[in-house]
Amino acid sequence: MKLLLFSLKKTLRTPLYWIFLAAILLLPPLFYHVGRHTAPPPSAYYLEDERDPDSALVASYLKKAGFVAASSEEALRRDVSLGLLEGGVLIPADLTDRLTRGEFKGSLRFIVSATALLPDLWQNHTAAALLAVYAPYISAKYLEEGGITLDEMKEAYQRMMETGQLFHFEITTRDGRAIPDTARSRRFFLGALSLLLFLGSYFCVTAPLTESAGEQSLRIGRRRAFLAICLPGVLLRGLGLCAAALGACFITGERGFILPAVGALAAMLFFHLLLGFLPGKAWKDLLIIFIALFSLALSPMYLDLSLLLPFIGKLRLILPPCWPWLLAGML
Repeated sequence: MKLLLFSLKKTLRTPLYWIFLAAILLLPPLFYHVGRHTAPPPSAYYLEDERDPDSALVASYLKKAGFVAASSEEALRRDVSLGLLEGGVLIPADLTDRLTRGEFKGSLRFIVSATALLPDLWQNHTAAALLAVYAPYISAKYLEEGGITLDEMKEAYQRMMETGQLFHFEITTRDGRAIPDTARSRRFFLGALSLLLFLGSYFCVTAPLTESAGEQSLRIGRRRAFLAICLPGVLLRGLGLCAAALGACFITGERGFILPAVGALAAMLFFHLLLGFLPGKAWKDLLIIFIALFSLALSPMYLDLSLLLPFIGKLRLILPPCWPWLLAGML
């Protein structure tokens, strides 16, 4: 108990520690707010007839691509005109009849906002969804003479596409597919939280504690210094950083990140403790700064470089600041 009280007094007298606590508590929610208001809006679709199987299938493809459902055609047109949506897709009630007659052109109506940032992306998603539904009709024309019906052809196409045996359309961009209130905000939040936890766990916890224990080890022995200084200090200061991270998660309402943040913080503290046992200090500080900056550059906050260079996704796994991303399942 005396050791814990001694560590607590020393912690309370460390200004840098309190600065990091405040930063971890306040900056990630701020980044969360910034991410929400800098993301491009999504596109939406309105389904006139939910009972039409082809219309429903097109809608399901659009939903998987990041489109949201509109409540009515009027609401869809209004939100597009106000810039609340990048674009809108109207799926007519007679889509199946159109496809049966071979009227591929003009089957869907796409409305684009004058302020759209990524109009081509959403239009390509729309064209891909329509073509995926129209493909069986094209093949059926040549297979009718062999006794294969349109329904059998559509069922076979759908089954093959679901199992990955047939062509599929995947047009991706991190920001274009994201719904502003969730994905981009979470990337901003996790980027700030992971970097601050990493820097705080080293410069405010393990680095000063291991230095202090190293100085005292000459007097009381290395093992006793570790048990009397490092362990109580890591426990108290680690709990403080954990509380700040939990507060940030509660402020943003992202409680699903509580467990990943706690697990990542524990892994970071363990990583820094291992590093602290190595001799020298200047080279370790330089190494930590380099790892933190390099990891931040690879974090999928603005642009996910792993889309261009897949090996970057694997490289992140060894960078401690990116561990929250890994544990949250967002890598």
